[in-house]
Amino acid sequence: MKSRHGQAEAGASGRAAPAHAGVATLPKLTSLRFFAAFWVLGFHALPRTAPPNAWAAFWNLGWLGVTFFFVLSGFILTYTYGRDGGKVDRRRFWFARFARVYPLYLFALAFAVPRLVHDVRDAGSATGAIGGARLAGAIFSSLTMMQSWFSSYVCVWNCPSWSLSDEALFYALFPFAVLLAATRNRRAVLLALTLGGMALVAWGSSSAAPPEVSKVLADASLNPLLRLPEFLVGVWLGGVFLARRPVLSIASIVVTLTTLVLIAYACWAGLHPLPVPPQLMAAPLFAILIYAVAGSRDPNGGLLTAAPLVLLGEASYALYMLHGPLHGYVLAMFNRVAPSTPDGVRFSVYVIAALILAIASYTWLERPARAWLRARFDRSLATANGP
Repeated sequence: MKSRHGQAEAGASGRAAPAHAGVATLPKLTSLRFFAAFWVLGFHALPRTAPPNAWAAFWNLGWLGVTFFFVLSGFILTYTYGRDGGKVDRRRFWFARFARVYPLYLFALAFAVPRLVHDVRDAGSATGAIGGARLAGAIFSSLTMMQSWFSSYVCVWNCPSWSLSDEALFYALFPFAVLLAATRNRRAVLLALTLGGMALVAWGSSSAAPPEVSKVLADASLNPLLRLPEFLVGVWLGGVFLARRPVLSIASIVVTLTTLVLIAYACWAGLHPLPVPPQLMAAPLFAILIYAVAGSRDPNGGLLTAAPLVLLGEASYALYMLHGPLHGYVLAMFNRVAPSTPDGVRFSVYVIAALILAIASYTWLERPARAWLRARFDRSLATANGP
């Protein structure tokens, strides 16, 4: 995720880590990650209002920030690896993905252990008791990043980690999917597959689908296969971007209008649910936003490249992974020490704590661990290949 000019090995971020010389970085996209992560944070932490107003409706759809991450992940990976016909050194790519996400992922699970213990102790409640077998399955599937394949395990231990389980499948498929982004004809096939997948998800969520199909899709709404089209939108978009290398003089106008449409859509859909799953409507809007920001005439200038905002974007993965259990800890602290504290004060303290924890985790854990793992991998390759 960290980058310097002429180096890139980007994961689900606009910023990149050293790997591919000559690939320009896109720091503006890194900054956008912070806003998406904060939208998810607000979805989980802001109190619900009944009936909701437009403000509450916007935050109630904050989970759409994950759709942004999926589209951006596909775009940045293709932008980084999609040159030269999309030929990817699969072994190096997969290890780079592991080094990028797993150290912090594992730390977030450890950070959430007290919450897991609390939930197990409260397993006698009527809502979703955590028995021994379910707990063992949740622990094993979370450690192996497979929890999103099983609806009974997906949110037992640090619920936000479900999206990394989905990303694990995306990373596994990317070296093959990127080949479809290399030429116009292949991109047409990729787009057809993506639209077909989105249409299938939309049909399964509609009243036209048999009840048993709708129930399966509702229960498995976080399943990697059902969210794969969102990632493939990004892969296709990255292929188009590399083919056209756009420099958009009206990028700021497009970004502004798209942002306003996204906000309006979230407010409207939160108050008036549409028959089409929100992520399918949001994914094309996110794609337009990403394309416009990446193709802006001055990609290295403006507010989105301000150092503090880029740092927040770089720490957005840590913010996303740690905000869930931290929210539980902050609420528990207030309930024990100052139960009459207003919600606004609680939320403000929580946000400040979340940002400090995210930046510290990125600086002292995520980035050093990734560099250490990558260095060991390179040394092992050099040893295996001999002099």
